[in-house]
Amino acid sequence: MPRNYASLADQSVFPSISDLPGDYTCPETGGGVFGCLLVEIVSIERITRLVLRTFDRADSPVTVAFYTGDRGRSIENDPKLKPGNTMAILFPRRHLFLDGTVGVRQEHYGYFKFFPGNMKVLFQLSDEMRCWPARFATHKKCHGCGKKDKPLLRCAKCGVVTYCDKVSSIRIFFIWSLNLTVNPATCGATQGAMPTADKREGLPPPDRG
Repeated sequence: MPRNYASLADQSVFPSISDLPGDYTCPETGGGVFGCLLVEIVSIERITRLVLRTFDRADSPVTVAFYTGDRGRSIENDPKLKPGNTMAILFPRRHLFLDGTVGVRQEHYGYFKFFPGNMKVLFQLSDEMRCWPARFATHKKCHGCGKKDKPLLRCAKCGVVTYCDKVSSIRIFFIWSLNLTVNPATCGATQGAMPTADKREGLPPPDRG
């Protein structure tokens, strides 16, 4: 029986920007889906605050502006903060900025995560994860490249997936981080390391407008 891995195809969990509830700048927006917004970084601006120009799963442009106390400076040197990588934002609300763009006003550091890869890779890995067996007992090949004729190392984070080299280990970290972000209960070794809809201890409540 396969594990209950998150499916990025589920738009009730991974909505596009147009599906999000609006904040005080979008009073006409009713309802909406509170979930995890996935966006791919296109460009980065560092003028008065950190601003990311991105696009979502529907190829709609999304502005992500940091309204934290330090205006995003704490993460400016994050090696994963670069064009082509993916950002996952939990419990976002749609915001209309003064420049006319639509996006997310990010006020807390605890509700997002960067991934070292684009959304196409992320969706591909999501499909692969859902095909893995429950106990991983039959896996004797590298989860990164698929080769079987190499010495394999085992992931120290979850203790189940294997990889053959550094490049493959980056791919494994991507898979592990994705699952942890949306469903930490599937991995006891890493349980609780990332806030989810059911696990938000120690974080301020999401902005409700």
